[in-house]
Amino acid sequence: MAHESAHAFDYVERVTPYTEPGAPGAEAVEDWDVWSGYDKPKAGADYPLRAKLRFYGFGDPELKPGQAAELCSQWSGSPFASLYGSRSWAEDLAELFVMRHLTQDRKLPLREVCGGKARSPWDDPKVRARAQRLLKPLYP
Repeated sequence: MAHESAHAFDYVERVTPYTEPGAPGAEAVEDWDVWSGYDKPKAGADYPLRAKLRFYGFGDPELKPGQAAELCSQWSGSPFASLYGSRSWAEDLAELFVMRHLTQDRKLPLREVCGGKARSPWDDPKVRARAQRLLKPLYP
């Protein structure tokens, strides 16, 4: 619910340039934070296996089970709070919000396990700094 609420806030307040292709203003594509387009991270933020991620059964799987450890290693060096958040700037903002809400407002531990290794995104300085900066409209 918090994730979807973040999308609604983003749609109204326009934290990201637009929330989805086809939304009002989507024709004015612009850079935003670590993104060079809606679903295209800038070179320093991208990781090779990101483009092969599929969620909710959309598209044929492109990742093989044997690539899980490599995917997790690549993602752990990225500025994204979750694998799902690395799909687009709208999902990125929503996942940053959920991470911040759970760890800071609710004081809950958040550990994501990927490839057998636990990661706490809030403990990653790149992720935490982005969350604090990008969520200022929600937490002035």
